[in-house]
Amino acid sequence: MKMFNVKYLYPFNSLHSTSTIPSGFTLMEVLISLAILSIALVAVLKANVSIEDTNQAAEEEIMANLLAQNIMAHIQTFGIKKYDQFPMEIEKKGLEYDIQVDATDIENLWRLKVTIYKLDATVNQLEAFFWSDD
Repeated sequence: MKMFNVKYLYPFNSLHSTSTIPSGFTLMEVLISLAILSIALVAVLKANVSIEDTNQAAEEEIMANLLAQNIMAHIQTFGIKKYDQFPMEIEKKGLEYDIQVDATDIENLWRLKVTIYKLDATVNQLEAFFWSDD
C-alpha cells in the first residue's frame, strides 16, 4: 500500500497546511484604513458646515428682500407722508431698515430706496420709483 502526503490531499485545510500565509489584517493595515476613513469623514463634516452657512445666508437674504418689498408696498399704498409709520416689528429677527424717499425732477415722481441691515452689514437693498399725489 502506497502512503500519501497529507498536505497534498488537503491543501486548503489549515490544520494540515505548512504554508505561512497570514489570515486577517495586520495592525498597520487597520491603522492606515482608519486614518483614511477619518480624513474622509472630516471632509464630509466641513462640507456640511459650509452648506449650513450658505442656507443661513440665503434665509437672511430672502427675509430682507420680503421685508423691503413689504415696506415699499406699504409706502405706495398709504402714501409718501406715512412712510415713517411702518408698522412691522423686525427687531426680533435682528434686522434694521432705512427708508430714503427723494423727490425727482418730475412732479409727483418719487425715488424710494429701502436698505435692510443686519449688524451694520447691508443684507439687501431695493430701489424703485413710484407716482404719488401726496
